[in-house]
Amino acid sequence: MDVVPDQTYTGSAITPEPLVIAGSLSLTKGTDYVYSYTNNTNVGTATVRATFQGDYASLGYVEKTFAIVKGTPTVTAPTANTLTYTGTAQELITEGTTDFGTLKYSIDGENYSTNIPTATDAGIYTVYYKVEGGDNYNAVEPQSIEVNIKYADDIGARFYGYSLSLSGNIGVNFYMELDNSVISDDTAFMRFTLPSGTSDVYVKDIKDIANGTETIGGKTYYIFRCEVNAMNMTYAIKAQMHTGTGENEKIGTEYSYSVKDYADYLVEHKDDKAEFTNAVPVVKAMLNYGAYSQVYFNHVADALANANADTVAESEKDVSGVNAAMINKPYTGDTNVFENVTFTGVDMVLRSETVLRMYFTNKTGRELTVTAPKGTVDQSGETIVVSFANIKSYELDNDFTVTLSDGSNNGSISYCPLTYCYNVLNRGTEGGMSAELQDVVRSLYLYNKAANEYFNK
Repeated sequence: MDVVPDQTYTGSAITPEPLVIAGSLSLTKGTDYVYSYTNNTNVGTATVRATFQGDYASLGYVEKTFAIVKGTPTVTAPTANTLTYTGTAQELITEGTTDFGTLKYSIDGENYSTNIPTATDAGIYTVYYKVEGGDNYNAVEPQSIEVNIKYADDIGARFYGYSLSLSGNIGVNFYMELDNSVISDDTAFMRFTLPSGTSDVYVKDIKDIANGTETIGGKTYYIFRCEVNAMNMTYAIKAQMHTGTGENEKIGTEYSYSVKDYADYLVEHKDDKAEFTNAVPVVKAMLNYGAYSQVYFNHVADALANANADTVAESEKDVSGVNAAMINKPYTGDTNVFENVTFTGVDMVLRSETVLRMYFTNKTGRELTVTAPKGTVDQSGETIVVSFANIKSYELDNDFTVTLSDGSNNGSISYCPLTYCYNVLNRGTEGGMSAELQDVVRSLYLYNKAANEYFNK
């Protein structure tokens, strides 16, 4: 009989079947011999016996011992419950499971029990869980999850409403009424959660900017603005107030709204307010741009920003009539800035915010002075990249200028984002431009036109 390697505890009987031979004879399990076992469940030394039968019964039996060693439990972690402050104790988690042993919980990391931890006060709690070792299995070291009991109304901030950000960027405005304790708290902020992560807007910063507040019906509301990229118009922006720090931290109710939600509302109620009526064309153009971006980037393409036929009619979704001649923004400038410095190309980033990048090659052998209002400059070796980020919808037909100098020579290059759109359509599918990208730049052009009319540009 072959040697049996160590076996790991499973909680059930372990039944290895080592090879059995008798000289050169070929034996068959079940006919010529059968297996039996002793002490083969728990950690320790177990025995497997092969008892011969039939024509080989006279051979008696052969057996081997083998070791059963401790196993490690497989744990399904507990899950955090979604909780709002009620003033009474609430269970923080839904319990987890383990295939053997017992899960124990703690909220201080020291005192463990099988009871589900509870808490009353709002705040963030850390729940620890572990499996203590036993005779047959190893311990599972403590792990943890965070649980948030959120304040509903007593954080000192009251939600008033939403509006669509039409400042040239895409986003949602959250209007909050704040009491003096929040207004005077330099640590108070609104946290926005987006597909790309979180961003915090502090109350103290809103107080210092123009149009950071609005008075409605004699009450002052603080406006927390959250911008999103085009393909995320259907994504629900999550917003939540935070005040205080450490033990004094309070977390308010989570509010959730998307650009599409408010855009649909605005168009539905276009006759209620003149400002709604005026905004309808740019809102529809914005939703079309978002939808074509979703298709191009294959992002939630089954729930498009312009899907609501009551908001954007089927005929209004068609952008195929836009062509290069309509945009009429070819690049007519020079590519030679001055001797040994050339303008080599551009690209546009549309996945996140709208960014125009201009590329230059510097073969002068020295670093140049580069001036680009509202742009950022990156010089690396012979390559210079100038990026103009956060371009607003009504700025897409503006020229962005870069000036370069080596001390003796200087030159400027100006480029318009719509020239990029022109080039995509001018090259077309035959020039390697996908149909989806062409639709994106067509809708971007129409969005720019509508924004110019809305903002009187």
